[in-house]
Amino acid sequence: MVRIIGIILIIISFAIMSVFIIIPAIVPSLDAVPPIRDAFQTMFCAQNEKINASYYTFSRPGETSRSVTFACVNSEGQERDISGQPILIGIVGYLRLMLTEGAKRRGQR
Repeated sequence: MVRIIGIILIIISFAIMSVFIIIPAIVPSLDAVPPIRDAFQTMFCAQNEKINASYYTFSRPGETSRSVTFACVNSEGQERDISGQPILIGIVGYLRLMLTEGAKRRGQR
């Protein structure tokens, strides 16, 4: 039973990391994944704000990287940068569950 709970926690931790870090970085637009866009809108923006994602591509010989920034935009067009919040939640959520599972396994030895 403990092993099944551990596996579930590991799966949840990967899901958290995927939703908050990986998927927003690789999709062509946040509008391509409405559930994530709506979740980010609800979690990070005020009621009178809309989520906006800006994607940037950087190229060097033999290397291409992509960056995304998130902002909440109000009705007057003022932007509030929230780029660090999804990353922070993704990292903390992932590490919290992974470290919890690691501590449980260490305690069983």
